[in-house]
Amino acid sequence: MLTERFLVIRKWKKLRLRVWEKRLLYQLSLISSEFPSSFQCTLCISWGPFYGGSVVLNRRGTKAKIYIQIPYDRYITADEQQVLSHYAISKNALPYFIFFHECYHLIDVLSQLQLNKIKSLDAYQTELKKAVKASTSYRLLQIERSADEFAYTQYKQLCKKAG
Repeated sequence: MLTERFLVIRKWKKLRLRVWEKRLLYQLSLISSEFPSSFQCTLCISWGPFYGGSVVLNRRGTKAKIYIQIPYDRYITADEQQVLSHYAISKNALPYFIFFHECYHLIDVLSQLQLNKIKSLDAYQTELKKAVKASTSYRLLQIERSADEFAYTQYKQLCKKAG
């Protein structure tokens, strides 16, 4: 009985990850028009203890991976609750929001590199670290607010297209 229940839960979790991977890969294909034509971006979705995301860019700025983490138990942290209440989105939409948020960061760094506003990725990271240390909350940083606004706008457009 316990083994059967475990297998059903495991199967459901694998299916949930595949569904989110398919949805977000489709969104990545749409948003990739913002990237330079020679740029490669992949998506990695995994289970974790909380909702989260990050972008890893290679040193040459030619490849990136967007990591999206979905919690096994759908637990909501205080930051996530703040996003849900501020932007009036459902808990089920958080993976979309996180994905679009991380896409903004990627688009931002690529445009800064392309326009020569920054010398290198190291310089970009150093500036971000300084800003985080100087701020009382990283959520209040302009770059984070801009990423949230971009994510919300993209999510609303997605909802509008869906009807």
